[in-house]
Amino acid sequence: PDLYGTEVLAEIKKFHPETEIIILTGHGTDKDRKACKAGGAHSFINKPLDIKRLMAMIALIRERS
Repeated sequence: PDLYGTEVLAEIKKFHPETEIIILTGHGTDKDRKACKAGGAHSFINKPLDIKRLMAMIALIRERS
């Protein structure tokens, strides 16, 4: 609970580098987006969530698997 999103991303990628990550945030900045993309996140979405956009991203990830 005390980790920032980029820290969670780094931990996941450390143990499971092949896992595709979509970051959902309520307070993300452009700097956060760039850091997450550089850290290996597939996508970075600010809330409120556009569910159709999220589903399209998931479909794209599944197609590549």
